[in-house]
Amino acid sequence: MMAWQNILAKLLSVSLPLLLFLPPWGKVEYRLKQSGFIGVQLAAHYGQLYLDAPEFKTFFKFLNDLQVPVVVHHTPLPADYSSIVPYTNQRRQYGRCVAQATAVGRELFSGLFDEFPNLTLIHSMLGGTFFAFTEMLFPPKLAEYHDEVDRFTAETNQRLREQLKKNIFFDLSGALQWGQAQLECAVKVIGAENILYGGSYTIRRD
Repeated sequence: MMAWQNILAKLLSVSLPLLLFLPPWGKVEYRLKQSGFIGVQLAAHYGQLYLDAPEFKTFFKFLNDLQVPVVVHHTPLPADYSSIVPYTNQRRQYGRCVAQATAVGRELFSGLFDEFPNLTLIHSMLGGTFFAFTEMLFPPKLAEYHDEVDRFTAETNQRLREQLKKNIFFDLSGALQWGQAQLECAVKVIGAENILYGGSYTIRRD
């Protein structure tokens, strides 16, 4: 796994809704080029808007041109949260996972990386267990027999898998509490080279 120490101190936290009204983001560019910041930190979504929303495309073009990494921090709840709010652990833990996994899926399926191929997004909390769904969402190869439920061509599946490998990375912050079996599964599915070490929670002994 790639080292991920002392990096967050060098990330520039950005409020996307505020920046929508302050283009061309000269201060952001200045901080990245002159003040030692090496990337930008965003949230997984802002209100009802995930990062693939059209409102954010101009800013992502700006980041794509600069080729700086973007850390996508998990939010306490997904955009649609009413069904999980009443229960504390489901809200606090599962809610974060749903928010991150939804964000990763939307970034891939929306064509965000087709439009901005130089974007590098690093999702915290192992992308909310997105690794558990990759084989289902875009299988490595279609069945040899015709399947009426195939939703994508082999070429689409391959393109999405390549973008998952090239454009999206995951850190362990918040995920270390899940346990050994889950983390081993993530490494097997995602690949150790796409996982960054990071911690915001006590590490379990196993």
